[in-house]
Amino acid sequence: MSAQAAETNAAAEVTCVLVPLHQHTLLIPNACVAEVLPWRRSKQLAGVPPWCLGVLGWRGESVVVLDYEAIVSGKQTNAPHRAMVVLKKTGTWEGSAFYAVAAAGLPRLVHVGEQELGPSGAGDEQAEETHTAEAHSAEAHSAVAHSAVAMRVAVGTEEALIADFGYLEEQVKQIL
Repeated sequence: MSAQAAETNAAAEVTCVLVPLHQHTLLIPNACVAEVLPWRRSKQLAGVPPWCLGVLGWRGESVVVLDYEAIVSGKQTNAPHRAMVVLKKTGTWEGSAFYAVAAAGLPRLVHVGEQELGPSGAGDEQAEETHTAEAHSAEAHSAVAHSAVAMRVAVGTEEALIADFGYLEEQVKQIL
């Protein structure tokens, strides 16, 4: 392979973070991630939606911590979290430049190219057999219809959701 072809392949790949949630996996471009932190308690706020887990003091900023699955399902998830992913805001609203998503496990880096990324549910019978009943539940599949989900994709053999960051930031903006 020539050096030019290698550069083209590298440019076509995007470094992303796969964030394990309780029923889903979230795919986030690494450029949007400010930091991954171990789970810690955040300051609880009164009168906020069930998806708002509170506000975290982080590097001099007040960072809203959200439960992405609670946004998508409309129900509070009481499952334990192990980490939080601090994201840089993409919008121009006033207030903190960051917000965080609660994670059920430790996120991992992946390099995603067009060849590795495909539409979810492409009909691969072998991959279909390996999915758990939980992943096939109506609740898990209804997530793709929510405004917080830009797209459902397959990264290799793993199904992931791509968040609509504009929608998430509008929700966070209402808390601040």
